[in-house]
Amino acid sequence: MWYYLKNDEMIGSVSFEEIVNLINAGVITSSTYVWQSGKKRQRAGQVEELAPYFKNVTQTSSKQTPPQNAASPPDHQPQTRNPAAGVNNNVSSGSDARSRTQRRTRGSDNNSSSNKNKTGNIILNVCLVIAILCLLLLIPITSSYNAELNKTLNEFSQTGYSGSLSTSDGNEFLCIVTVIVSLVALLTGFLTKQYKRTIACVIIAFICFCWPQKIYENAEQKHQEIQQAFNAIPGYEGLYERLRLLDTQCMLLSIKLRDLNQQRMVSDYDAQRIVKGLEMIQSDCRNSIIALINDRKDPAIMLRYQEESQIVEQVRADIDVITRNKP
Repeated sequence: MWYYLKNDEMIGSVSFEEIVNLINAGVITSSTYVWQSGKKRQRAGQVEELAPYFKNVTQTSSKQTPPQNAASPPDHQPQTRNPAAGVNNNVSSGSDARSRTQRRTRGSDNNSSSNKNKTGNIILNVCLVIAILCLLLLIPITSSYNAELNKTLNEFSQTGYSGSLSTSDGNEFLCIVTVIVSLVALLTGFLTKQYKRTIACVIIAFICFCWPQKIYENAEQKHQEIQQAFNAIPGYEGLYERLRLLDTQCMLLSIKLRDLNQQRMVSDYDAQRIVKGLEMIQSDCRNSIIALINDRKDPAIMLRYQEESQIVEQVRADIDVITRNKP
């Protein structure tokens, strides 16, 4: 029995006569692989039994006459597949099904990964926009805060009086927002393996958190330097503090005099005269402090302080007498 290949498909088994008919019909050419059971494949033109028929086909085709000795090709050619080929086809179809399943699995994994990356991109973009907005809003707030600290330091260096330095001016909320945004960006970037925008968010949060703190630390350092300069004035140890205390006493006595005037225990004339004198002493104390800061060692400062402290002591004693005689 014979077999042959047609369109990479094995056809057979067929008889020798059918092979001849197929050669005459042009179905099998000299380059078609054919073989017998138990033999190796060969091109039909190289098979010794079939070679004469290809010569006859060539001659008849050149004369354009039908073959005289060849039987007409059968209307129906049996095409019986080798059982082994069917097994192979089943195996290959099973492997194809598995490969299709694997491709679908990989496709679903890729789709889920793509969806996760899209969600991560959206979250990182939102975090980056919020961080940039916080930084832009923090710029004017921090500039105003820095100007306020400088004003406080200038007043302190000129008069020796200053309240506590403000630690912030409305920037805590922005700092907290940027820290939260950076944490969200860190988590998202770790899950999606997208690090550029994550690093940008963290850098912006670091700037927003450290910038106001650095400004406050610099102002606090300048504040301490001014305080040390006041305490290190040679020859006038303690005079700076005494002048500040005298200034405070004048302010408190002026408040008491105004209260007594409202209670009609001190006349308007006396109250205005004494308050004006106390305000003059306050102004002189502050000028003396500025002179000490500028290292002007004027002996008149000590003399004026002694005289003014006696005046203030006398005013306080008079106010105490009026307060004790209050009905």
